[in-house]
Amino acid sequence: MSRGYVRPARSGEAAAIARIQVTTWRVCYRFLPATVLDGLDEAWIAQRWRAAIEAPPSPPPRGLVAFEQAAQTTLTGFAASGPADEQPAGPGEEAPGSGGPGVP
Repeated sequence: MSRGYVRPARSGEAAAIARIQVTTWRVCYRFLPATVLDGLDEAWIAQRWRAAIEAPPSPPPRGLVAFEQAAQTTLTGFAASGPADEQPAGPGEEAPGSGGPGVP
């Protein structure tokens, strides 16, 4: 059984994060037009990740990476988050200032 860990992302990992994101989108979002998926620019996405890691738009850590430790340690996933809404709304609830139930 492999082990793993999660920690805040580092700017040098932006390319690996972008690779995982693009690969995941191309597999999971096949309902999108092929031109959209084929047009995903991994280098541009990596630049955006690097910028967000180096200067987070909200207090860090907002970008996390997951590693699998087997024969070698491999970055296998990522997560990103932002601040919570001041008054979150659940399904069927009307959020303040929204366009209706559950609509931001």
